[in-house]
Amino acid sequence: MFSQRRKKYKNMVWACVLTAVAILALVALLGYLGSFRDKTYSENNVSEPVAAQEHTETMEEDNHIEENDDDDDSAPAAKKQTYYLLKYDNDIIRIYFSDQQGELTELEETDIVYETLSPEDQKQFRDGIQVENRDALNRLLMDYES
Repeated sequence: MFSQRRKKYKNMVWACVLTAVAILALVALLGYLGSFRDKTYSENNVSEPVAAQEHTETMEEDNHIEENDDDDDSAPAAKKQTYYLLKYDNDIIRIYFSDQQGELTELEETDIVYETLSPEDQKQFRDGIQVENRDALNRLLMDYES
């Protein structure tokens, strides 16, 4: 009788140990896969859309305003600063890019739900929110899309 109880108890302990090891292995595997997914997600999101990359590259080159020591009238006028614009248009908040000539080019639509914004934020988006670079744009999008 005692040997049967001891055998059942021993089997139960081994079953618990194996279950604990299996759970730990599963947690470790999920942690590894989660970090792998986050790494590949961030690597995939590092690249911007082609149109945005072209604008960003030209923006970085053109952000340096040339200074002329000559005061003659034949010198070219200073180039306009490029920027991104978030604006509410036709029930969607869209992202635009303004080049050195001031021409707006639509880049993409956002997932920001206009109706859930505060009245102050709605007014800002109707007027248009201007940001200087892609990093500022990404921070603004993360604030409003979450």
